[in-house]
Amino acid sequence: TAINASAFVGRGVTSVIIPDSVTSLGDNAFDACTGLNTVVIGRGITNIPNYAFNQCYSITSLTLPDTLITIGAGAFYNLAYHRNNLIIPASVTTIASNAFGQCGSNAIIFQGNAPSAASDWYNRFGSGTGTGYYQTGTTGWSSTLGTLAMALLSAPTVTSVSPSFGAASGGTSITTADGKSHIVDVGITKTAGAASGVTGALEIVSDTGTLGTI
Repeated sequence: TAINASAFVGRGVTSVIIPDSVTSLGDNAFDACTGLNTVVIGRGITNIPNYAFNQCYSITSLTLPDTLITIGAGAFYNLAYHRNNLIIPASVTTIASNAFGQCGSNAIIFQGNAPSAASDWYNRFGSGTGTGYYQTGTTGWSSTLGTLAMALLSAPTVTSVSPSFGAASGGTSITTADGKSHIVDVGITKTAGAASGVTGALEIVSDTGTLGTI
């Protein structure tokens, strides 16, 4: 199944969820859909072609599949109001010119090795220069990728957990050394018959990844 070139240019769509059954996108497929705010691209897509989501500046939520290999020229040019972290899957190996030109994302997080990227694959919308992060165990990284400054993504130090863990309560958030709070999911192993408290491994998983165990 394919979405043809220029199929939805300038349409008034607000949400696009591409199912896994779609295996091809055409150039400029959603070009200038200025009211589009949510995009989820299914696992059938390995290539996002040139200008597929060009000038879709209202996008605030963008999910890329873990099957994605190439991101074409101007594919997401002008994500001006995307303020969330942008996750680039480990499968991505090639990013073309202006793929993320005029990007407003707070941070761009790469899950895999350094891709081959055009020198102008990215530039920041508005003030500042933006920051990119790569993960421990990945290769090929330097201090910059094009004009984007890169840094190692490290787990923040947990300083407090709220509410307290115990027989009648479960943790729902943590505060880290940088002063930020994170919503978390936790796994608790409780000793059989214990009147209160928990023992065993407690894994904290947050919006920034697994932070460790207590």
